[in-house]
Amino acid sequence: MSEQSGSLLDTLRMLRPLLPRKDKKRMLLLLFLMLLAAVFETVSLGSVPVFLSLLVDPEGVISVLPDQAGLWVMHLSTKFLILWGAVALLLIFVVKNLYLASVIWMTAVLLRDICTGISKRLFAAYMRGDYSLHLQRNSAETVRNLVIETGQFRITLNGLLLAMRETMVLILLSLVLIVADPMISIPTIVFLSLTVSTVFLIIRRRMSRGGVVVQALRGQQMQMVQQSIGALKIVRVLGHEAELERQFNKTTSALEHISAMLRFLPASPRLVLEVVAIATLLFIIGLSLALGRDTSEILPILVLISVSIVRLVPVLTQISAATSQLAVGRAAIQVINADLARFEAAAAAQPKRSS
Repeated sequence: MSEQSGSLLDTLRMLRPLLPRKDKKRMLLLLFLMLLAAVFETVSLGSVPVFLSLLVDPEGVISVLPDQAGLWVMHLSTKFLILWGAVALLLIFVVKNLYLASVIWMTAVLLRDICTGISKRLFAAYMRGDYSLHLQRNSAETVRNLVIETGQFRITLNGLLLAMRETMVLILLSLVLIVADPMISIPTIVFLSLTVSTVFLIIRRRMSRGGVVVQALRGQQMQMVQQSIGALKIVRVLGHEAELERQFNKTTSALEHISAMLRFLPASPRLVLEVVAIATLLFIIGLSLALGRDTSEILPILVLISVSIVRLVPVLTQISAATSQLAVGRAAIQVINADLARFEAAAAAQPKRSS
């Protein structure tokens, strides 16, 4: 997971120059709300094995309650207790999902405002920057940065926020498992961490390299289209259509091949993680038998770990997809940062026009 945390921190450092102070404060507030969402997720998942234990062994659940609460609950019938337990479980999930929906909406609004501001700022920098800077580069690169890279920036920022939210859920779930039964949970978490870190490391490296190549090929493709269409009359007179078609086809084939790989890689960890999840359950059962634990004794922690793994598989899948987006999107952030620095500095150095 150190590779993942390094990826998140690197992306955050790259985003600092791009975000105004107001948006940084909004992002900090959103992170706090995401932490509360992770707490809600953990509580809701922890309530499932508690309710199942209530169905199987009501007396055992009552025995761990505080004295006054336990005395009050003991006066209730088992059916009434189970009914109220089911209602409480439903309310927990309703409140949790309503809160998550509000956090997701706030995230979408923040993304909208940040990405709109970046696009406006970059366009203004191109308009007000020194014209000689435009003469030193291909116009296709400017169009790509304004249209494609700003869109990639939006995807990257969304991936960053998603990765941070799911990482909080992952940490809290791990802490709950450790508190519930450290003897079983710690080896299980170590086993999962090693497997997942290996998958993340392989995918992240390939996505990083692929993102840089895709960015370069898109620039070549746009440049080729602009030059070919712009000089179409000359191209036809000289009879160079076949050569230009060959170059365009070659670039497009290479671009689509790498794009297909970048679409496949984020989806592949889920297939691996599902197998790892089943292997983890077998690992837990084998470890429990090796420790001489009775089946009824490990049933609550086994239910908790099973429910956690059901939630952890999509968590890890989303983290993998998000970190893959970060690996591709960092190239876009670097390009936007570089262009803003160059063109805004050139605009500031120009003498102000008299009104």
